[in-house]
Amino acid sequence: MASMASTRLPCRRESSSSLPWGHDYSSPSFFSRNAFFLFLSVGIPGSVQLSLLPAGLAGVWSGNVTTSPGGPLVLDFPHKRHTFLEVSSPDAEGNVFMRQHDFNQLFKIQPDFKIQYCVGGVEATFTVVPARCDNTTLTICWRGPRLPSHKTGCTGCDCAMWTLKVNGDMLSSVFQQTPPAVHMSTELVRTGAPADPAELKAFHTGPNGKYQECLVSNNTGPDPDPITPGPPPTAAAPRQRALGCPFSRLVQKPPRTSVQYKTNGRAGPVNKCMVLNRHLDVRLRYIVPTVPCMPCAVHYTFSMKADPGNYIALGFKELEATYANWYEVPKDVGNYWGMSYGGSNSTRQSPFGGRILGTTGSCVRHLNATAFIGELLDVEDDGWFTDLRAERSDGRVSISFTTPPMNYGETEASLTWAGYEGMISTQRLMWASGPAESDDCSKTHTYGYHSGTRGLIWPGFSTVDEEHQLPGFFPLTATCTQ
Repeated sequence: MASMASTRLPCRRESSSSLPWGHDYSSPSFFSRNAFFLFLSVGIPGSVQLSLLPAGLAGVWSGNVTTSPGGPLVLDFPHKRHTFLEVSSPDAEGNVFMRQHDFNQLFKIQPDFKIQYCVGGVEATFTVVPARCDNTTLTICWRGPRLPSHKTGCTGCDCAMWTLKVNGDMLSSVFQQTPPAVHMSTELVRTGAPADPAELKAFHTGPNGKYQECLVSNNTGPDPDPITPGPPPTAAAPRQRALGCPFSRLVQKPPRTSVQYKTNGRAGPVNKCMVLNRHLDVRLRYIVPTVPCMPCAVHYTFSMKADPGNYIALGFKELEATYANWYEVPKDVGNYWGMSYGGSNSTRQSPFGGRILGTTGSCVRHLNATAFIGELLDVEDDGWFTDLRAERSDGRVSISFTTPPMNYGETEASLTWAGYEGMISTQRLMWASGPAESDDCSKTHTYGYHSGTRGLIWPGFSTVDEEHQLPGFFPLTATCTQ
């Protein structure tokens, strides 16, 4: 962190006489010209505490996602990338609110540095970290015990860290979970004055806004006091999970609207295709030959746009356990947010066992990730996948393969990629593309760094079923249209 003059130490409380009263804080140009902290009058009259928000952070910010679980430029927002992030001025009590508009996500920041994150009827605990803030930088870290999906042994910033850095009318936002893995990054520009704290405070997250005001507490998990309590949970009721990142949302099981096949009958095939990233047109198609599939072999084709000389790769991580508490996932999944597979001793073990396939379009390579973040290793083909094929055509590269017979599901509903119904929808997919030194599969270590051209997501992340997304949320995964 850059050194600062002794008269402007970061995170220091000052007397009210140092407050820059008389300026027009509603003017975006004021914030872009001044690089000092905004001090707040809170609590007992005359007392002053520091908000660790850099003064230039308050405002409306617009832009797009450069790195995310769904890949780069993943969203064409309903607001056309405007009003992506709103940061309020302080209210009368010194609280500041931040809302990521298209995700219905609200952060309440108290003058004591505690933060509550609220979205879709669930909440998580964060805190401002004084030692990591300065005139232009706000750092927010995890508060409370680590989750099973956080890196083993982590605390605080080593579990999750969100860094927002203001440079005039530009804002860089990087969320790491678990560091050094980048979960989401955005590059934003200022497009408006500070948001009204009263408006954001009154914003109720979740479908139809039924959840109460975002209140700071030590709770990570479902909102304990929804405004309108629903009926007792049933098998078809929404599944609420403990969430904690800027891409979290309420997960719901899909309604059973499709034909239900009995186990004593046979039908099929089921042919599905999902788009994992619109910008790169990343697709995964699968064909289930019979229903029920208990067991059966499923054929997959993974494809995406790729420049000449670039590889594509697809890996299979642990089953979904995003932000689950220890009572839901009683075993550690410490590699969850990294590249290596950590499901061997977990309740979220994947039958794919962390296998990775890569190609430039000429041949298929078998790969393995042994580091949390690092270079992939070439491994021998163990024969687990069959019918392996690779192709490059019309600017796209594809890999096709068939799995061994496995228990995918008894009904068509359990074979959808959407919702939270079966193995296909909860199987986390890790994909990437980057430069390759050679098309020769006999050569090793020829795949270069993918940078932000990668994703790590489970298909049912933001959908109720293949035609409908969660109310109020923008979908990440979609059905192929052609």
